[in-house]
Amino acid sequence: MNRELTKLVAEFDQREITDEDAGRMLDYASSVKARLKAAAEVDSQKRSAIKATIGRLKTKYPNFEGYHHAAWGKSARDMGLTTNVLMQSMVLDETLYAEEKVIIWLRTILASFNMTPEHVRDAYAFLLEELESRVSREALELIRPVFERCVELIGAFPEPASPRV
Repeated sequence: MNRELTKLVAEFDQREITDEDAGRMLDYASSVKARLKAAAEVDSQKRSAIKATIGRLKTKYPNFEGYHHAAWGKSARDMGLTTNVLMQSMVLDETLYAEEKVIIWLRTILASFNMTPEHVRDAYAFLLEELESRVSREALELIRPVFERCVELIGAFPEPASPRV
């Protein structure tokens, strides 16, 4: 359950549940089935979307592999793991979940390898674009906000002095 609802439930030992409280909880509960369906849909398309994304990145960043051991394999692995956490965040309807669990950590790692913010943002923006052509409109509406937040945050670091892309 997302933080807002968790906080709300914790308050119930100090006050009565209002109609507004109940409405917020029911709104979230009624969306869980659609969120789980969207997560399953994204998961089923994740591998092909990542493969296409890597192809696009290879075209735009042809020198990347020369700088990093197993660059494309590790990139695909990272995109897969990040997508899993983004799906979890979507199911929970909690953007901070993904930020705290993986995005901030991964951003630090990518910056330490002298990747550029543009390269990192491109990877996740391309992945979202690839998912757009593979999943239903309903699934896309649910996953898009967490992916867009990921793109915004994951590349939020300074340009390296010696880019390695």
